[in-house]
Amino acid sequence: MKRIGTLTQGFLTILLSAILVGLGEWYTSEPVIRSEPLPPFVATQAPLPAPVDSYLAGIIMHDPEIWNTSRKEETELGPPLARFFASLQQLEMKPDRSKVRIAYFGDSMIEGDRITQSLRNDLQKIFGGNGVGFVPVVYANYGDRRTIWHRFSSDWEDMNFMKPSRPKYGLGISGEYFLTSQPRTAGRTWVRYKGSNEYNTTKVFEQVRLFYGKKAKEKTKPSDYFVAVKTEQVKDTFFLNGNNVVNEKLISSVPTKEVKLNFRIPKDMPVYGLSFESPSGIFVDNFSARGHSGMNLIEIPGENLSEFSHLLDYDLIVLQFGLNVVSTKRKDFSSYEKGMKRVVEHFKKHAPNSAILMVSVSDKSTRIQGSLQTDPSVPLIVKAQERVAMQTNSAFLNLYESMGGRNSMIQWVKSKPSLARNDYAHPNRRGAIKVGDIVKHYLLQEYSAHTGKEILPPGSMAIK
Repeated sequence: MKRIGTLTQGFLTILLSAILVGLGEWYTSEPVIRSEPLPPFVATQAPLPAPVDSYLAGIIMHDPEIWNTSRKEETELGPPLARFFASLQQLEMKPDRSKVRIAYFGDSMIEGDRITQSLRNDLQKIFGGNGVGFVPVVYANYGDRRTIWHRFSSDWEDMNFMKPSRPKYGLGISGEYFLTSQPRTAGRTWVRYKGSNEYNTTKVFEQVRLFYGKKAKEKTKPSDYFVAVKTEQVKDTFFLNGNNVVNEKLISSVPTKEVKLNFRIPKDMPVYGLSFESPSGIFVDNFSARGHSGMNLIEIPGENLSEFSHLLDYDLIVLQFGLNVVSTKRKDFSSYEKGMKRVVEHFKKHAPNSAILMVSVSDKSTRIQGSLQTDPSVPLIVKAQERVAMQTNSAFLNLYESMGGRNSMIQWVKSKPSLARNDYAHPNRRGAIKVGDIVKHYLLQEYSAHTGKEILPPGSMAIK
């Protein structure tokens, strides 16, 4: 009995100790904070805020923990960019018969094809290909884009996820679709594109593909819906009688410098855009939305996203957002993190053959006690984006750190010649080329590590 009592006493002592340790860990751990919804996101084109009276206590500006950039390179699902790299290898082995395509989503940072135009050109120099890829029917700042000349009639109605009213039809891959306000009137609703001398790869359209939605429900003959196409070489008419949520029509396969499309369609047939490309090579599609946080991409219907994924066959999807989420007083970005995770999972579900790369928010300056410095929310957003990438087995590029880290935007503005605008938020065209170079070096550096094949020239910068 004495032996049993001793063992029982020892067991109870160990059990009590374990309970006390657990209670101690629970008591000293950080409390769970219930996040509140983020306020409405606004564009970052506004001037810098006025100096504040006092620094916001409790916000870490440059904590080493924030910059722990260790990421899960390989998981049970494999390296995040493996599918993209496999497509690049296929393109290298069969340069005349393969295509690699990148969908690059972003906010005003990539507006006007900035960042993506130099990235596209550099990748096409290495892997081949011509053309700017997908271009929507209507582009609000068409004059700001140098890689294609683009004009359109005033009869188009632009519907997108930035509109206050919910779109009636499914959004396209660019987060928008376009309707005519002149149904069944041939020649009134048109769009016109010309090649650009910005790069050798943008001068000629080798192939032109049109993407449009379902035909109208009205009982009319399929021949009532058509598009009249005129190029330098030919004139042709194509009936738009597709029955899928997204339909494709190859409207030109003879190299041309100009193409004009006149539509005769019903008022409820959405048209999405055109793709300018070559039979083989690599392509980068620019999908920019000013004032966009990135979370609204979840509004692209899964069926539409799947159809576009099938037709355009994206090997890599890049998500570069965060600038419109910067908020000096906000300390908790868990709701943003949750929203972006849903977006990534949405793409992974409906574009399962695409690798995902998250590019972090860039540096942005604000005034604190009268002096410009990195906005305190920037490192918090970067960390939230990194967690999303790790949790979804996506690749992650810390653009903030690659720019130079804290207060780098100030240095970009002050450099001679300058690399950023005086809003201390957006790079100018020179800076955009540098950002494109950062993304390019990251992809090629990772590709070289994956394949063991050296592509970058000696002495190229290493991207973390």
